[in-house]
Amino acid sequence: MILTQIKKDADNMLGQDTKDAVITVPAYFNNMQRQATRDAGELAKLNVLRVLNEPTSAALAYGIDQKDTKDDMNTLIIDLGGGTFDNTILVRDGDFLEVKATNGDTHLGGADFDNNVVEFCRQQFIRDNDMDIIKDAKAMRKLKTQVEKIKCVLSTANSAEINVDALHEGEDFSVVLSRQKFE
Repeated sequence: MILTQIKKDADNMLGQDTKDAVITVPAYFNNMQRQATRDAGELAKLNVLRVLNEPTSAALAYGIDQKDTKDDMNTLIIDLGGGTFDNTILVRDGDFLEVKATNGDTHLGGADFDNNVVEFCRQQFIRDNDMDIIKDAKAMRKLKTQVEKIKCVLSTANSAEINVDALHEGEDFSVVLSRQKFE
């Protein structure tokens, strides 16, 4: 269903029928999951040219296959996504690229960083106000929304301020988070 919608969106954007596709999948996908992805592409009426793992796709987007030198080369690709942390060793032997190894943590990614910062803020709110927001779904959601924004700011700034008006029982929350503390 997702690939069908993506195809439909691409068709509308391009003003023509999309036929061919290269689909990326997480590095940890096994052969059955890759085949299921290929089958889903075909069900969406796409000619699936290739199913690539995401780190290999990132290396190709970077141009690792187009580098000036044709020397053999080993490259470590680190893929830190929303929910996973993958490492892939890609070996170039002339014009041939081969994935030698893939490993990582399927339970470590951007969402985990968000959750850790939310917990840091929750603990700070408890210290500042002697109240816990853990059972206040609306307050937790407001805090998580601000944390996600601040995480983006900290990718280019040395510090950022998290501000949430009336977070819980009318109490405002504010804390400065440095990139160092975030890391």
